Amino acid sequence: SLPLNNSHFGQDVEFSVWDKDFVRTAQGSDDFLGRLRLPMVDLLRNREAELSQRLEDTSKGELHVKAWLEHETQGGYPSTLPSALWEFEVKAGFESFDPSSQKVLEDLYQASLAGGAPNVKIRSASVEVWVDFRTMTQQVVGRTRTRPIRRRAIRQS
Repeated sequence: SLPLNNSHFGQDVEFSVWDKDFVRTAQGSDDFLGRLRLPMVDLLRNREAELSQRLEDTSKGELHVKAWLEHETQGGYPSTLPSALWEFEVKAGFESFDPSSQKVLEDLYQASLAGGAPNVKIRSASVEVWVDFRTMTQQVVGRTRTRPIRRRAIRQS
């Protein structure tokens, strides 16, 4: 059982595969064989996900995973999903903005589409960030580096 809430939207469920060494003196310790990541937003979107994929961090190996959500009366997943997931570029791809700023970003984006300010300042993970919806970029206040951002629409089921 895993209670879910809005803070999980930008995270992954990670499956790590290890071998089991029963005779440690002869075989050594358990060995990491690879991993597979399932974006939580995919699972929340459809309430289930199934994938067969090559393992990451290894040259060979594949894992088949089937995961699903079951609603419980206490806790459980949120009854409504956000309409989009906002992310910014990092070396290894994209990372989600702080969960508390997701709705703020979406509301400001929708307002910019309706003629509101296209360049706004938000707080994400206790850092002030300028976001420009015209160029789809962000810049931490006081820094010079500009990073691409993206909006991934979430299909409601």
